[in-house]
Formats: sequence, structure tokens, C-alpha cells
Amino acid sequence: MNGQQSIVGSTVLTTVDHLRAVFWSASRFYRLAGAATVAALALALLRASGGETSFWWFYAFAVLLIATLATPVWLLLAHWRLGSPQKELTYLVDAENIVTRDATGAEITVPWSVLRRCIESKSGFIFAVRPTGARWLVKRAFTPEDVGALRRLIRAKLGEAAKLQGAASPPTS
Repeated sequence: MNGQQSIVGSTVLTTVDHLRAVFWSASRFYRLAGAATVAALALALLRASGGETSFWWFYAFAVLLIATLATPVWLLLAHWRLGSPQKELTYLVDAENIVTRDATGAEITVPWSVLRRCIESKSGFIFAVRPTGARWLVKRAFTPEDVGALRRLIRAKLGEAAKLQGAASPPTS
């Protein structure tokens, strides 16, 4: 692949894809929510063991726990609200940008200069965006040859910040 060629892929976003994208983008939120929940539980237990019967700590723990557990349900509802055209994604990756389009014409363009790192999972590529945030590319949208070309481009653009699973270049026959 030379610098002028583009890698194009398309797929339909599924509920599982949506949850994976949210998991990777919101992992900091879940670590923070988990730590806050544990801290609220610890404070509630400390207050209860001290002989005081202050239920404020138990309410704080319950609210944090419910908020943490309700977030995935809210995200599922957000995905189910999307119309079919909004779930039809096309990716265009070239030497300058990563472009994601849906069938309604909405487009998100992310230049390589704002990407901090990339992690490849079994099902996709997660790009950390500066200053914060993430973009998810579903791997099944691309042919195996295009996945290899995409890995090479990611390595060329991000260097050591690319945590990829596959070989640098797929074997040719």
C-alpha cells in the first residue's frame, strides 16, 4: 500500500459491537465508579462498626451501585434507538485520516495527528484520541488483506503506541 491508497471497509454495527466500543471508551469511568463504590462501602462499614447508625453511607453506596449497574442498560437503550441507516458504517482509512460514515451521511473524520495509541482486540481496533476519548473500528468490516494493510499503516503512523496482535505483514502466497 502506498501513501495514496485508501483502505475501505463496511459493516453493520451490532449491539455487541456497540457494547465493546463503550467498554473500551468508558473503561476509565468504570474503574472510577468501581473505586467510588468500594470506597462508599468501606465508609459505610466503618460507620456501622463504630456503633453509629447513620444510613447516609448506605444510601451513597446504593446510589453508586445502581448508577454503575444501570449504565450498561442505558447504553443498550441508546444503541437500540439508532435506526438501521445509522448502524450501516463505512470506514475509509488513508495516510491522513480515519473516516467513519453511516448511511445517513453523518461523518466523523479523525486525523492521525490526534491519535495517541491503538489497541487491537479480537474484534476491532480501539484508537485513543487526544486529549481524551476513543474511536472503535470493527475488524470484520475489512477483508483479511485490508486488516494486514491497516496494521502496517497503524504501525507506520503510531509506532510503539500500536499494540497490535497480528504480524507486521501477512504472508503472501
